[in-house]
Amino acid sequence: MAFTILVKDDKITLKLSGNVDLSETNDIKLAIAEEPKAGFKHLVINGEALEYIDSSGVALMLFTKKLATDQNLIFEVEALSDNAQKVINLAGLASILKIKNVPKMDAEASPKSEKVEDLSLDFALDDLFNEPAEGEKNKDPIKINPGSF
Repeated sequence: MAFTILVKDDKITLKLSGNVDLSETNDIKLAIAEEPKAGFKHLVINGEALEYIDSSGVALMLFTKKLATDQNLIFEVEALSDNAQKVINLAGLASILKIKNVPKMDAEASPKSEKVEDLSLDFALDDLFNEPAEGEKNKDPIKINPGSF
């Protein structure tokens, strides 16, 4: 099984590991839905051991959040593996799931900012096709004339 339900103090933790895909999610939903919630304050997902998660696993997380809300429990995602975090980010759900372990760069790991030369083209597209004003005739010798290529 790709999950374990841990009960401690006032917290129920759904610990996900390995692969969480369509073949697993129905069993996990049933197990978490049937877990008694009276007397608990928190419903937490821990996915730090996840190797793979598909869209049904993401739906499982949203189901668990809704279940917590319906039961007046505080919902949290304690931790996610890098792979699972990427899937959640791609789905645009990081702010909805409020994941606690978003990696933070420390001073040693932060990238050094380097001055990068601006190579962007500084002209308007219309300038390529319009004749220059009288004083600007030889400023830019490259002109594209419609039909010239």
